[in-house]
Amino acid sequence: MIQYLSVPKIFGEEYCEELKEAIYEIYNKIINDYGEKVVEIIEIPADDIGRYIIWAETDILFITNKRDGLYMSPLEYVIVRDAVGKGNRSNVLISEFVGGSRLLNGAFRFNPYNIREIIKCLETAVDILTPENTEKRFKSMLQYVNSHTIDIWAYNFLKDIKFVNQKRKAMLGYEGRQLLNNKLMMEKKKEYVTSREFINTYKVSKSRLIIILIESFKELMIETNSADDEYGSEEMSDVEMTDITIKLIHKLSEKRNTKVWLISSDQKAELHTHLHKLTNLGMAAEDGYFYRWHSKNVKNKNDWSRLIKDGDCSWIELVKSIMNSFTESTEGSYIVEKESMISWNYSKVAPDYGQGQMKEMN
Repeated sequence: MIQYLSVPKIFGEEYCEELKEAIYEIYNKIINDYGEKVVEIIEIPADDIGRYIIWAETDILFITNKRDGLYMSPLEYVIVRDAVGKGNRSNVLISEFVGGSRLLNGAFRFNPYNIREIIKCLETAVDILTPENTEKRFKSMLQYVNSHTIDIWAYNFLKDIKFVNQKRKAMLGYEGRQLLNNKLMMEKKKEYVTSREFINTYKVSKSRLIIILIESFKELMIETNSADDEYGSEEMSDVEMTDITIKLIHKLSEKRNTKVWLISSDQKAELHTHLHKLTNLGMAAEDGYFYRWHSKNVKNKNDWSRLIKDGDCSWIELVKSIMNSFTESTEGSYIVEKESMISWNYSKVAPDYGQGQMKEMN
């Protein structure tokens, strides 16, 4: 096994020396436990020639990067192994967080945070390291490298620039200018109002439509109560917070010439449980997919209308199967399933890893 290490220059020589000491410490531990023939450290100058020598002698390229963009080493490896005639005895194992991992179909991809997956991937790569098993995979990788040269990349890049420029010129026409101006005006008008402006406008208006996002309203109450003695201390329980919120919404809905709509991501049953005492207002569950006008005459908690009457939600099962595979490999994540939607929550996962998994899922 050859451990090739590339350290960015921005970290400085001191960091490199500390890293080198840590590597030798691990190396000595392996030697003491398993013997000298298991692993060997060879220091080679970190230039192109030294790296090509390593690729030429490496049967299995094992890349464990946890964060990387356009990583060229796998592509170099394929070219070098083909040049020295060892393509039929070559396997590439690459972290799914490396940008190039999606380019090489013949490579084994793995999650660098999942030890069991790494072990399984290594065992598979070693077991099938024979010409009849690796030749097809290697040809697939070599075909991609040969068909995606720098010349082809430059041609496609310039072609895309030309296409975008033509679209830009079209937008400079009369209709394009109108659309652009309208968009700019909308962006300019999208401003938040202060509490004082809101109250003054409320008082002078003859009729009012107030739309409240339940989650945002609770956050506003938390910020306001911290500086307001009327509601007691800053540490307020969820039950107390819900009671205060309901009372304020109730006061708004009882005002003459005022219509209040509540929009929530909660399901119908949850919204009904928390707000069934409120009357004379509209409710929208699951971000508006289900809605109803809640009055004293509404007695059935299942009496809701759909935004899309004949909406087909059969797609959820297919998406759920994909999300399940990511949930199994991402500790701390979970699936939130509702009647009209499904979401994958990774708030309890390490930010870099969670976002990487989310992008991979997309």
